[in-house]
Formats: sequence, C-alpha cells, structure tokens
Amino acid sequence: MLCRSKPNLHVQRWTLPLPMLELPSELVRRILDLLDQSSLKQTSLVCSALCGPCQELIFATLTLEHKAGCADPPAHGQALITRYRQNPAIAGYVKHLVICETKWLRRPSHDSWLARDDKFPEAVDLLSLDKLQSFYLDLGRTDLNQLPEGVKSAVRKICCSPSLTKLELLGAPLSLIDGCSAYLQTLCLRNVHICPTAGSWRKAAPVHLHYLDIATSNPQGVITHIVDRLLDPDNNINTTRLVFLHANLDIRHSLHYNTLNRLIATCAETLRTLSLHLEHNMERCDIDHDANIDIGSCRFLTEISISFTMIYSVHGLKRVLSEVLRIFETLSLGNQIETIRLDAHFLGVMGAEFNEESLGYKQWGLLDTLLSNRERFGRLRKIELDVSDNSRINPLDEPVAKRFENCMKALISAGTLEVKYSQGPQLLG
Repeated sequence: MLCRSKPNLHVQRWTLPLPMLELPSELVRRILDLLDQSSLKQTSLVCSALCGPCQELIFATLTLEHKAGCADPPAHGQALITRYRQNPAIAGYVKHLVICETKWLRRPSHDSWLARDDKFPEAVDLLSLDKLQSFYLDLGRTDLNQLPEGVKSAVRKICCSPSLTKLELLGAPLSLIDGCSAYLQTLCLRNVHICPTAGSWRKAAPVHLHYLDIATSNPQGVITHIVDRLLDPDNNINTTRLVFLHANLDIRHSLHYNTLNRLIATCAETLRTLSLHLEHNMERCDIDHDANIDIGSCRFLTEISISFTMIYSVHGLKRVLSEVLRIFETLSLGNQIETIRLDAHFLGVMGAEFNEESLGYKQWGLLDTLLSNRERFGRLRKIELDVSDNSRINPLDEPVAKRFENCMKALISAGTLEVKYSQGPQLLG
C-alpha cells in the first residue's frame, strides 16, 4: 500500500515554529514529513506560515473505500466536491490516490459504491491529475466494463495522469496500462483481467519500468498474456531497465517457465532483486521436470526471495524444494548474490505428517551444501529462512523450522543462516 509508518513525534517536542521559519524550505518539508497526521494538524494551527506545507502532507494521500461496518455505500464524490469547492487548493495537494471497491459485494444489501456514486467523475475532474504520483486501484469482484461510462472514463483518466510514477492494479483490466505516463517506473499487476476495455489509449512515449510485480491466481494463460503484452514493442513498454521483479510461478506448467525466462532475459543486465512465489498442485500430473527458471544471465543480481505455501498437507514439499535447488543451480561461479530469503508457510498441516521424508530433509541438506559453497556463493552474507507453522498436532513439540535447522549445519556454522519461526495465521473452517 501507499501509506507508510512514521515516528510518533509531537510538535511540542521537536522544535518551535519560529526557528523553523529560518530554515531552507526544502529542509522544512523534510522535517514536517517526519511528523504523524496529528502533529501536522497541530503544527498548521500553531503557525500560519507552516499551514500550507502541513496541508500538502495532510492531504497528499486520498483514500476512497467502503469501510467494513458501513451498511450504505459511501458518497465519496459529493463529499470531495464540497471539500474542494470550499478550499480549491487542497485538491492540488493529492499525490497518492487509493480506490478500493466494496469487498463484500455478494452479501445482501451491499452494492458497488463506484456504481452508485454518480458524483465520482465530477470529483475526479477537480483533482490536479498532473501532480498525481501513484494510483492504487482495487476493483475486487467488480467488472470495470459494467460500471457507468463516467466512472470508467474517470478511472482511465487517472491511469493516464502525466506525472504518474507508480500504478497498482488489482482485479482491473490489463488494458488500463495502455495510456500510462512515460514517467511510470513501478507497475503492480495482481489478478488483472485480459478482457479488452473500450476506449483504451495508446502510449505516445516509451515507458521504462524499474519495478514490476506480477501475481495472478487466474488460469495459466493469463500470466503469459500479461508478459506478451509487456514485451510487445507496439506497446512502448521497456523492461530492459528493471531492477526489481516479482512473479508467482506455477511449477506445473512449462509455459510459465518459458514466459518468465523471456521476461528475465530482457532485464538480465540490470536486475538486482528477484522475488518468486512458487505454486503447485500435486493432484495434477502435467509437471514438466525439464522446465527450468534460468537466472544465470543475471550478472548483477544481489538478492533472491522465494516463498511457498503448503496448505493442509506437506505432500509436494520435496517437489518445491527441488525447484528451489534448480533455481540456485543456474547461478554461475562468482555470482553477486548477497542475500537470500526463503519463506515457507505451513497452514493447517497435521503435525503427524511431519517426518524425514515428507519434510524433505535430503533436499534441505542439498541446499545447505550448495549455498555454503564459497566458490560459487562467495558474496553471500545472509540467508533468512522464515517458517510460519500453525500445525494442529505436533507430536514432538518442536517447531518445524527447528528440524530444517538440523539439515543446514554448514550454513549455521558459517554464521550465514538466520532462522525465524512463528505460529502463523489460523485457517477458518
């Protein structure tokens, strides 16, 4: 999300308004940026000269959502129109816009607030979109094409903000990226739809992405379509400058491997951080054992994060660990890897299933041998193994992470491995 935590500083404790006025304006803004919302409001009341800079920070993020517990859909549009007409200046302070559709649409008496807010398009017109830096859109289960034409047009207009540097789309049409700004650097696509959106626009100038996040629980062809769209030269989206890439990989399908390999190949000379979430379904029989993610060409890669989740059973854990091994084996001698993060989540797994075979002791041992090889991983300084385990029955009363530690003694003795383990969330039902 766009919000960030700040130290709980109070205006009375850090300075008096008068000395603040003698500082350079840029330094004043940096100091004010350290304050929380309450202190910013107090400061704006204490010193009229700081009212403007404080308001810029107070109104920098605009969040429009249907909060839980509110039976009636909110009328954000009319509220914003009233506010901005009373004080037009604050409409120009909005730099980060968050729009979240009603998340429980299938419940009785709950409707899409975007569909019912007929003032929303008018409110968007009052914003200074040429100053907007980031846009987070979560449509949930709402189909954008089923919303009123004015709402669709307003959403497209926001996505085409000329100053936009970050765009996050959840459950929205992929075609919304067609009109994005040439300044766009961060693009997050989660469960986007590949259906066309009427009236999409073509980019006039190329977009040079630095951060790309692709995650989808939709059928396997979706991620391939997304990557094809991004790599299509007609779309003017350049991935050759990517420094961060996250994607979820379905290890059942060679199509996913080929797709991600094509994407990785475009940014091999610039990529610094690679994050993968491995998905699997061992009930399927179409696993391609010859498919492989190849990151050997990423010469400047310094950080790798790999996560996976085992739900109700550890059946398939060895397959996932074998995949992790194959990914690291593609790295050449003298690679630049400094940090590796492995996140393993065990949800609702019966502890009685835990044994040497099911937990993949052999694979953990092979991983220990590979990563402790200083000729290949000479720059490796830290490995974080974060294990979240909420097993219902654990006959040995020993965290599963502790068992993994026993298989990775070389990394532990070298002081490279740091193991974290927690109870983890409980599954309902």
